[in-house]
Amino acid sequence: MDISAVKRTKFLDQLSLNFSPDDQMIIVNGDPREIEWLYNGLSKWTGIQAKP
Repeated sequence: MDISAVKRTKFLDQLSLNFSPDDQMIIVNGDPREIEWLYNGLSKWTGIQAKP
């Protein structure tokens, strides 16, 4: 599983979670502060770091 965050516009970021074995993906769009909060929480909880 990997996690990545991407800036889409000035007011919209996107967080993606990829589940490798099933090639499934969850995509969350939101305010940059919300996406940063969610990313930090998920990274801390799962131990997964962002893809370069």
